Amino acid sequence: MRIDLFKTGQFAISNVFMLLVGLILLGTTQFIPQLLQEVLGYTATQAGEALTMGGIATIVIMPIAGMLSGKVDARYLITIAMTIQAIALWNMSHLNTSMTFQDAALARMIQSVGLPLMFVPISAVAYVGLKPNENNQASALMNVSRNLGGTLGISFAQTMLARQSQIHQSQYVDTLNPLNPNYNQAIAA
Repeated sequence: MRIDLFKTGQFAISNVFMLLVGLILLGTTQFIPQLLQEVLGYTATQAGEALTMGGIATIVIMPIAGMLSGKVDARYLITIAMTIQAIALWNMSHLNTSMTFQDAALARMIQSVGLPLMFVPISAVAYVGLKPNENNQASALMNVSRNLGGTLGISFAQTMLARQSQIHQSQYVDTLNPLNPNYNQAIAA
């Protein structure tokens, strides 16, 4: 691997942003179906259908992002994409057990609208200043960054889920004692 490519500022920054793309994309791609299946009782097919709107949004926006990347400064597109991601993640923070199929599909769709606006300009900017014979190594490093981000995103989502589950379980167990009248009524019932 040509680690020396990171000396090029644009390539290094592009890799940081690609890491963020992987973190956001794969972390939530793994979390939403798990929430739908384990908590809300959806089948794997239904959980996949909830993610379908995101795929459709990506297919529609990808050519638009490609056209815009040649006409609009990449910094503006990335700023718009990061704003959309912030809105999407804020929206996802409000998902709970009373959410509907449409809520999950809409959350994924909002997120997926921003991803091409980030992915296309980052990919284009990464290669500026590199020699043509460095493109293969640059592509490999960009994929490593995206996959590393995905690994971190999935790990973060699972760690937060496990910690919150432990906190809630601890809170429930604290109230289960014979001195608690609600506990005694529930046992008697």
